[in-house]
Amino acid sequence: MVMRFPFLDVVALSALPVMLHSSRSPSPTCCVDASEHLKVLVELTDCKEKYYRLGADLRQLKLRALETAAKTSHKNSMGEDNQQQQQQQDLGDALGRHETLRHEFAQFRRDSERRERLAQARMDALVQDLEMAKAYVDKIEQAKISDDTVQLLRRQLRDKSNDMDVVVEENQVLREDLDRERARRKEIERDCDKCRTRVQELQIELAAHKHRHRRINDDGDNDDEEATTGVLSQLIADNKRLSALLMDTAEFARFRMHETLVGASYVERPPQDNLDAWGRLVSELLPRYLAPKNAVTHPTTLKSRSEPTSSGMDEELRWVPSHVLHLVRSFQRRHCPTVSPHLFDTWVLQLHKGWHDRCTTKLRHVTERHRKREAELRRQLQHTTPYDAVVHTREIERLRQDVLDLTQKLLRGGKGGGRASRPNH
Repeated sequence: MVMRFPFLDVVALSALPVMLHSSRSPSPTCCVDASEHLKVLVELTDCKEKYYRLGADLRQLKLRALETAAKTSHKNSMGEDNQQQQQQQDLGDALGRHETLRHEFAQFRRDSERRERLAQARMDALVQDLEMAKAYVDKIEQAKISDDTVQLLRRQLRDKSNDMDVVVEENQVLREDLDRERARRKEIERDCDKCRTRVQELQIELAAHKHRHRRINDDGDNDDEEATTGVLSQLIADNKRLSALLMDTAEFARFRMHETLVGASYVERPPQDNLDAWGRLVSELLPRYLAPKNAVTHPTTLKSRSEPTSSGMDEELRWVPSHVLHLVRSFQRRHCPTVSPHLFDTWVLQLHKGWHDRCTTKLRHVTERHRKREAELRRQLQHTTPYDAVVHTREIERLRQDVLDLTQKLLRGGKGGGRASRPNH
């Protein structure tokens, strides 16, 4: 069966887009797109012609193959068979080329249709943009502002400018007032600083007057220098006797590290009611030096049963080296003359207690470490074998070996004697 295809005229194909778009209004922006579309249609026509020619060639090849098969049907030689195979191979190649060209034509047709759709969409978009531009121009022409409106806007702008000038002038006046107020504030601050400085000077003068008044009162308590010298000598003598007594007491046993009294001093007096030797003796000697002149002292009336007693540890915390006490007293006289001696002594005792606690903690750690080491060594010593036991064990092993050797010798000697006595029987 032979397929026949109609032949398309190029002129008819070129007139096809005009027929398709005859209902639309022509646009000056569509000339380039129409030429491109015409170009695509021409290429499509060329491809169709090639396809028709290939179909004709295929039909001729088929006819030749049929004629060759009819002519060579009665021939059975090997050469004719080879020729037939060659012709069949040529026919297969032609069929393959035909299929390839058909696929290429189908792909080209799809591409041309796609390009045609894109060109049509582009033409539609351009026409739509043109319509929008025309509408925008019409809108602008319809929205023209009149001269009266322009004059009105100019008058409003002039009024707003005048109002702005008034506001700027008022702002300038307010800034000047603010600068004047800031200057007045700085003057007031300077006056306040002067007042504060004057108050500090007056406070310093008041503290100096108080210290001078306190010193005058303290000097007034000492009536004459001879009485003070006598009291001091009596205090030194009592201190020597007191030290001699304390050397033999149990409370002073922990202070025996001080071979002399140079390295030990007392910061403040202990409580009056103290059962220890130090507190008791100091309480008895205290009225002799602190009582006013010509006053009758009753040592027993100064003791109070309600006051707490201090232990040996508290007494130990109150002993400090002499050079440290001298440094503390010199610092107090030089830098803290207005501080109460009782408060200063309390502060010094708190510092001394803090250092004592720190040293005690370190000593406790060292003691605990040595105690653990001692316990470990004791455990090792308990589990180790004594030297005598080791020596005795070695001696027992040696004697046991000697007994074993002697037993073996005796057994060997007994066997030899038995053998020698048998022939005599």
